[in-house]
Amino acid sequence: MDILYLLARWVLVATITGSVLVGLILLAKWAVGNRLDARWHYVLWFLLLVRLAVPALPASPVSLYNLLHVDRFLSATLPAGLATSSGGGQGSPVLAGAGRAGSGAGASTPGGSAVDGSSPPAAAAPLPSATWPERALPFALWAWLTGVVVFAARVASAEIRYRSKVAQALKVNDARLLTCFDDVKRKMAVRNVELWESDAVESPVAFGLVRPRLLLPAAIAGRLDEEQITNVFFHELAHVRRYDIAVNWLAAALRVLHWFNPLVWYGLARMQEDQELSCDALALAHLQPEAVKGYGRTIISVLEMVSEPPAIPSIAGVWGNSALNKRRIAMVALFKKASLKWSALGLAVAVIIAGVALTNALGVASEGIPQTALSGVQSVKMVDERVGWVLTGSAVLRTTDGGAGWADVTPAPVADTASGYAAGTLAAVDAGTAYATFSEQGSSSIFIFRTADAGRTWAKAEIQQEPEVWRGDLAPFVRAFQFTDANHGWLLAGFGVAMGSEAVRVYATTDAGATWQLVDDVARGDALAPGSLPFGGHKTGLVFADPNQGWVSGFDYGDSIVLYATRDGGLTWSRQPVAAPAGYPTEGGSVETRSPIFFGGSPEDGLLPVQFHAEGQPTIFYVTHDGGTTWQPTAAVVSATNNSFVWSFPDLQHGFATDGDKLYVTTDGARSWQVITANIDLNGLTQLDFVSAETGWAIVGGSLVKTTDGGRTWTEPAPGN
Repeated sequence: MDILYLLARWVLVATITGSVLVGLILLAKWAVGNRLDARWHYVLWFLLLVRLAVPALPASPVSLYNLLHVDRFLSATLPAGLATSSGGGQGSPVLAGAGRAGSGAGASTPGGSAVDGSSPPAAAAPLPSATWPERALPFALWAWLTGVVVFAARVASAEIRYRSKVAQALKVNDARLLTCFDDVKRKMAVRNVELWESDAVESPVAFGLVRPRLLLPAAIAGRLDEEQITNVFFHELAHVRRYDIAVNWLAAALRVLHWFNPLVWYGLARMQEDQELSCDALALAHLQPEAVKGYGRTIISVLEMVSEPPAIPSIAGVWGNSALNKRRIAMVALFKKASLKWSALGLAVAVIIAGVALTNALGVASEGIPQTALSGVQSVKMVDERVGWVLTGSAVLRTTDGGAGWADVTPAPVADTASGYAAGTLAAVDAGTAYATFSEQGSSSIFIFRTADAGRTWAKAEIQQEPEVWRGDLAPFVRAFQFTDANHGWLLAGFGVAMGSEAVRVYATTDAGATWQLVDDVARGDALAPGSLPFGGHKTGLVFADPNQGWVSGFDYGDSIVLYATRDGGLTWSRQPVAAPAGYPTEGGSVETRSPIFFGGSPEDGLLPVQFHAEGQPTIFYVTHDGGTTWQPTAAVVSATNNSFVWSFPDLQHGFATDGDKLYVTTDGARSWQVITANIDLNGLTQLDFVSAETGWAIVGGSLVKTTDGGRTWTEPAPGN
C-alpha cells in the first residue's frame, strides 16, 4: 500500500504541474506563431512528457512552482501519508536508539496489551478526528487505480485486435516499390525497416516499436503514382527516424495514469497533431523545392483513404482532423527550410520553459523557514531519506525534501513566545505522526503534544506531579520517550540525581498519547512496589521492543553491568545479567548501558550499547537474536581521544560511531570497525541519525548536516541533495 500511495502522490503532483505546463506551452506556441519551425512546436511538447514521466526533478529558485505552492496545497488538503513521500528508509530501525541520549523513535510493531496504572490518567485534549480527505483517500485511491486498469485494458485490447488484423501481412516483392523505398531510406538515413503490405490497413503506416515495418495497403500502386508513393515513404520514415512510435507509447502510458485529467489529454492530443506537422516538415526538408506542392497533394490523397485512424500507440501514419489538415496545407504552402535564427528562437523558448517548468519549488513550505535559518537543533528524527522532524529549543520543524526546506509545525501553545515552554524530546512514528515533549518553567507538569496529520493540528496531554514529589525548583525532565507503534508509548521521567540514586517514573499510553498511566513509581524512594525499578543507580534510557518487552539502561556503583527488563509492559522489572568481556572494568560505576536498539520490524534482533569508562572509553554493542533474552559482546570501538561515543545504526549490520574526532563505521554488525575520513570537524557533534548505510544526518554545534556517501562528505541540506 505504501508503494501505491507513493505512486498516487507522484501522479497527483505530476498532473497538477503538468496541467500548468500545458497552458505554458500553448501560450508560448501562440506567442511565437509561425515564426517557429513546426519541428520546434513538436519539441516543446517533450517538456510535458518529461514533467509527467520523471518522478524527481531538481529544485530551482526560478521554478514557476515557487509561486504556485503545490506542496502547500497538498499539505493543506491531503492526509500526511499522501501529502508527503512516505515509506521507511532502508533498514529503518524499529526503535531508534541513536546517540548518547538513547531516545527512541518507534515504528510499527505488532502485538500489544493494555497497561493498567495505579494513578489516574493524565488529562488530555481530544485527538483530532479524521478529516474528510483522510476518510475519502482510500476510495479515491481505488477509484484512480480502477480507472488505470480500465484504460490500460482498452489500450491493450485495441493493440491486440490491430495486431491480429495485420498478422497476415506479407513482404512487398514489387521491385519498383522496393527500389523507391531503399532510395528514400538512404536519403532519410534510416535502416532496418522492412516494407510490407496488408489488406487490413487503409493507408500507409509505420508499425512496431522494436522492429518497425512500413505497412502499405494492398494494391497501393494502383491508387498512387510513383511521386506520391515516394512522398508517403518520406513521411512514414520521418516517423521512424524520430522514434515517434516510442513517443506514442509513452504518451499512451501517461494518458492511462492521468485518465482523470482532461488538460493532460488535451495537451497530449495537441502534441500528436504537432507530431504530424513535424513529420511533414522533416519530409519536406528532404524534397526539392519543386516537389513541395506535390507532397501536399499526396497528403490530401492519403487522407481520403482513411475513415478513422485506430487509436493504438504502435502505429504512426498520415491522418488528422479538419483543423489539423488546414494547418498542414498552410504549412506546406508556406514551407521554408529552417533558418539558424528561428532554430535559435526555438531553442531559447524550450530552454526558458524547461528552466521554469521542469524544475520544482525550493523545499520551503508555506510556513517553512530556509535552511540557513535552521539553528539550535536539539534532536532530529528522520522517517526516511525525504521526510523527517527536528526539535529546536522552542519549535518543531518538518521536512519532506531531505532537509532542503523546513516547515514550522510547532504546536500553537508552544509557538506563543510568552508561553515559557521549553523543548524536551521528540519521537516520530511515521511521515505524519510525531510526538514532542515540553516543560514549562515553574510547572510540575510534562506536556506531550501529538500530531497525526503532519503537524497541521496537535493534541496536548499533561502529566502532573504531586507537590511532595516535585520540589518546585526544577521541572521534571524526560529521560526517555518512545513509541513502538502509533498507540503504544512510554516515557521515563527523571527528578534529579543525588548520592548515587535517581528518582524516576515510568508512564505508558495505549491510546496514542491521549492518556498516560503511571506504571512504575520510583520518585518517592522509600515506598517502592514489588518488582519496581530500584531507587539506587542512574537510569540512562528506556526502550520497548513491543508493547510488553522493555528495558531500562543505566549504571550504579556496584560491580556489574546494569540492565533491567520487563515482560509485562513495565509493571514489573528484574535485573538482567549481562557479562563483561575479560579485562573490562565493571566496578564502582565504571560501566553503563544505553538504550537497546531493535531492527527490521521484529523485536528479535537488537543491539545493546555498553560503555566502559576506561582508557579509550571502549564501547561494545552487544547483540541479541532472541528478543533480548541473551546478549553477546562484539568488538569494542575505542576512542583515540578518550571521549565518549555518539552512534547510530540504520540496520543490524551497518553502524556509525564518533568520539568527536574520528568517524568509525561497521558493516558487519559491530564485529569490526574502520575509521573513515569525514570532511568536517566532528567536535561538538551531539547526535547521529542514519536511515541507510549511505544517508544520515548529524547535529554539530546546533546545526544540521547531511551525508549521502556513508559519512565521508557532510553538507548542510540544500535543494537537490
